[in-house]
Amino acid sequence: MNKTVTINISGIIFHIEEDAYEKLGNYLRTVRNRFSEEDGRDEIMTDIESRIAEILNERVGPSKQVVLLLDVDHVISLMGEPDAISDKEEKEETKSTNEDSHSSNPNRRRRLYRDTDDRVIGGVCSGLGYYFDLDPIWIRLGFVLILFAFGTGILFYILLMLIIPKAETTAEKLEMRREPVDLNNISKTVKEEFDGLKKRAEDFGQEAKQYGKKWKDDSRDWRKRNSVRRGFEDFFSGIFHIIGRIFAFALLIIGILFLIGLLTSTFSLTNFGPRAFGDSIESLFPGSFHYAIAIASFLLVFGIPVVMMIYKGIRLIFRIKRSDTIIGISALVLWIIGIVGCTYSVVSVSKGFSEQVSIHEYFPMKNAKMDTLYLNVKIDHDMVNEDYHSKWNHRYHFERRWKAVSVNGSEVKFGYPDLKIVPSDNDSLQMIIYSSSYGSEKREALDRSKAISYLIQQKDSLITFNSYFTIGANQHWRAQRVRIELHVPKNKVVFLSGTMRDMLNEVDNLSNALEEDMVDRRWKMTDKGLECIDCAGLEVSDNPK
Repeated sequence: MNKTVTINISGIIFHIEEDAYEKLGNYLRTVRNRFSEEDGRDEIMTDIESRIAEILNERVGPSKQVVLLLDVDHVISLMGEPDAISDKEEKEETKSTNEDSHSSNPNRRRRLYRDTDDRVIGGVCSGLGYYFDLDPIWIRLGFVLILFAFGTGILFYILLMLIIPKAETTAEKLEMRREPVDLNNISKTVKEEFDGLKKRAEDFGQEAKQYGKKWKDDSRDWRKRNSVRRGFEDFFSGIFHIIGRIFAFALLIIGILFLIGLLTSTFSLTNFGPRAFGDSIESLFPGSFHYAIAIASFLLVFGIPVVMMIYKGIRLIFRIKRSDTIIGISALVLWIIGIVGCTYSVVSVSKGFSEQVSIHEYFPMKNAKMDTLYLNVKIDHDMVNEDYHSKWNHRYHFERRWKAVSVNGSEVKFGYPDLKIVPSDNDSLQMIIYSSSYGSEKREALDRSKAISYLIQQKDSLITFNSYFTIGANQHWRAQRVRIELHVPKNKVVFLSGTMRDMLNEVDNLSNALEEDMVDRRWKMTDKGLECIDCAGLEVSDNPK
């Protein structure tokens, strides 16, 4: 039975065997002594301990909860022995490590970060350059080309800034550059940062000295001016802080509103039609599987950016600095999957509209006994637009009198068919009904056209049209359409009842009247089209229609 000790390394609790604890303690004391005279020794030790905690955390789990001596030996082998490092050897080993970091160990773990030390805006391109072994200048050029070619470069860059975390610690910067996170590289990186900080401080000191001398020479009241300048700096700093907080709250609120609108619009699409027709726009798709992919892809493409906007707003409000690499990469992967799914859905729907077939049949007309032919529409109660008589619709003429689609049980009704009245080539009445539909192939389009059902009735001189047609049971909607041509002999009179208003389509008449003005009047067929014979008050145009 071995004795264990509980220790805390970089905020993580470990249970470690006593002999392993002693060896690890001796190692850390040796490392601390090695860097005791170095600039930034505290930061070096913090990064070293964080790296050791990370390595140990990878070697424990549910089946192995105690750190063993072998684990400590593994840590030391990765981090290196501090006693064997001299300044000269450190430089040589660091140089060789940097040169061979990619070639000697191609399986080294890659971590994607934003490089804030070499950034133009957010360090995205520099971080991608390290990750893909490319010069950042080419990636920046690619973003510029995307911006001018597609106009989405800025949006995509902002999205990557929200997703990709920035390299803040020394270990993260080394992982970004794919360099070993050991004693050599940690100490080297920290020294470089401190040297750069010293140089910037010295440069700033020189500039401040020269600026102060100039300021003193220009005015004896330097202290007063300096106090005013600092007051302005504090004022604007506070203003920018307030603006940042307002931006974070705005980002969160706008994201939530967008998410509510997205979910509302998505589920409102499912209110188009009955279950027999698909209970939604599902009828546009070849099957329920394709429809499910389309809805899921739509939510991913538009929902992921909105969710990340909310997530970023929460991070800014609560000042959360914890790395969110996994969340960012997962969101990007899901967004790409959504793009692929949307592309697949568009292709599958478009394929269903690739071919069109139109068939026709002759309605067995009986010549009317009287000289006047009466045309009427049998209005189905389900097709009545109850909102038509509202003041708003009458003012803006926005809605038609009849519905385009209605539902009665399992039957889906479409309206209206189009009616065109043309001169006949002989002395007999003739009516042709054209039914057309689209499909993925001609045979499918033909079957859908044959499935269309439309009813016309004739009783003496009265012809009654149905206000709707049906596309058949279990049929998908593929822009089915019904067109009717009524061939009227010369000098035959046609009376158009008021119910025909929405059914007339491009009817030639000598008065050049609109279809809605042709109803409730009698028209006589001539060689050039219909001539109105009771059009008192209807203005006649000089240019026949």
